[in-house]
Amino acid sequence: MVAEALKNKGNLGFQNKEYLGAATHYLHSIAIFRHFPADSDALRSEDDLVCDSEAQREEVSKLINILFLNLSQCYLETKAFENAFMASDQAMRIDDKNLKAYYRQTRALEGMDKPESLRQAIDCIEVGLQYCATDQDRQRFEQIRRELMVRLDEKLGAPKRMGPAFAKATQTLLDDAAKQLSGAGKVCSA
Repeated sequence: MVAEALKNKGNLGFQNKEYLGAATHYLHSIAIFRHFPADSDALRSEDDLVCDSEAQREEVSKLINILFLNLSQCYLETKAFENAFMASDQAMRIDDKNLKAYYRQTRALEGMDKPESLRQAIDCIEVGLQYCATDQDRQRFEQIRRELMVRLDEKLGAPKRMGPAFAKATQTLLDDAAKQLSGAGKVCSA
């Protein structure tokens, strides 16, 4: 099968750290089954697969899922985080319980290094946690979640991450403490 041969060329390129070449092979392999040019970013739905039977559709769907996951990893390696996000999103559309897709999308969002993308990364890993079948996977995803929360705290500070209500409550407590201290100072000086 030509698509499988292209996937294997992509895998070889990836092993040799030729990430852009590998990505090109993965895209060409996907294009064999989809109705879009290989250089197009407009990836369409599962319904656009060209298959003769339901069994073939399922087999092709699994292959395309692997190709999108591999493509996402290539983009992560080259720090093309938006592309990595889109490729992992396509993999999730094919299999919405695929832990690798959640992991790679989380890493893509993390790589964008913006407060909103870090929040989205936390949300993504939390959804992925629902599909963890083993304790090892669950622990790994929980560890990633904690690391992302720390990173978001460093970027924004804890009160901002917790939201406006928490920030207001914190400020009220600080104001009350300051009033008590200033009032205590007056009593001591009298």
